[in-house]
Amino acid sequence: MRRFWIGAVAGIGLAILWPSDAPWINDEPKLIAWALHCRDQGLVAAHGLIGSRGTLYGPFATWIYTVLLYFIKDLALLVAVRAFLFLSLCALSLAWISQLCPGLSSGWGWAALFSPYLWLYSRELWDNTFLIPLSGVTFCAYLSFCLRAEAWKLWLAALGGLFMLLTHPMSLVVIIPLGAHAWLSRRKYFFQAPFLCATLLAAGAVFAAPYVKALTATSMFWPGLSGFSFWRGWVFPFFAGRLFSGGGFDYFLGPGYLPAGLAFVRAVSRLALLFFWAGIVSAVRQVLRPSAGALGAERDMALLSLITLCFGLVFHGMLRLYGQPHYYGAAWLLYFYFLWKGLSVAPPLFGRIYAGSLAIFLPSLVLLIHLRGGSRTIFYGPTLGNQIELARRIGAYSPESPIRSRVQHYVVFPHALKVLFDFYGLRGTPQGPRRRLAILYKEADQRDGRVILAAE
Repeated sequence: MRRFWIGAVAGIGLAILWPSDAPWINDEPKLIAWALHCRDQGLVAAHGLIGSRGTLYGPFATWIYTVLLYFIKDLALLVAVRAFLFLSLCALSLAWISQLCPGLSSGWGWAALFSPYLWLYSRELWDNTFLIPLSGVTFCAYLSFCLRAEAWKLWLAALGGLFMLLTHPMSLVVIIPLGAHAWLSRRKYFFQAPFLCATLLAAGAVFAAPYVKALTATSMFWPGLSGFSFWRGWVFPFFAGRLFSGGGFDYFLGPGYLPAGLAFVRAVSRLALLFFWAGIVSAVRQVLRPSAGALGAERDMALLSLITLCFGLVFHGMLRLYGQPHYYGAAWLLYFYFLWKGLSVAPPLFGRIYAGSLAIFLPSLVLLIHLRGGSRTIFYGPTLGNQIELARRIGAYSPESPIRSRVQHYVVFPHALKVLFDFYGLRGTPQGPRRRLAILYKEADQRDGRVILAAE
């Protein structure tokens, strides 16, 4: 476990390094604005944001930010606190799973914390990604309950599942399989502890009632599916190993962002898919041969992971949900479990090559984004710190100064700056100069995301 904790500390350290380099795009400003409103008005949110398909998201992320904003007055500090808590819970989940499943080689667990996707999602002030740490704790508590039935474990698993549901409907992709597994394999315990189960159900109903009421007033069934591919959702979960590689990260930064050497390292990290598929085969064999699951809760973990994978095929296929890497987030621990099994049975040299590629790729990526100030895509954009600096510069001018933007980010998401004005109290300076202001990219390099303010 020593190697795991060294890797875990390094992964957490990278997540809290340069927190002002985090993205500040669309949903992040909206969510922070909503949390600020709830804080200032003394409200307890009944719901979160509305998604791109018209689905109302849960209030859990808003609750967390509302509380944190009573104490934290700087967004970069908020990013750092969130990233630390996020990856710390992920690290504890991985350590817990390695203890429950001795067949997994504990030394490889740190690789998950060097996932560029988990690094990014730990720093995004977004709601959906709360599912990642919550699901990790939920699965570990439930698996430990399967090994030894104790009330506190069931309480922790139920609380984690409730908070997942109150975060995002995507949580259903793991809550339904977990509930099915619990009913099919552990219902005897539920009948033996009726008071405990009734208390859990009642507490859950009280917490969830306002959100469920708000949700039923909107469309739970996502419209507009005719424009989506019919088959891609049905195979989407089979490529979840991507989450633990650099594959597809151009989605955020744009094509050609990485130098040739780093692009090669990213290609090597795609070995994750091979380990992931090998782990699925290993899990199937473990379930079909009960004697292979004699150690700890490994057979339950293999079975639960396979049930979730199969349900995910139906879930993503029926709703045509695919392409977006955050769709893997709710089941990340189970997906990494497959990859972990693959690493545990593969020749150590291949595992070292894969893990080494992540150990090179992520720190290099962190440095590259820092030096270039983000990107010019609408999926990352200028860094949070750069945008705060821009907002402060605008605030030094008269509020009557007209502003035009040559930066795509503010053409598509003009509220990103407005929320920064409100958060930091930048109302403009009445005695300041009145000028025509323009927001421009600092460099001609199309890969550089830094923005500046020009005054005419």
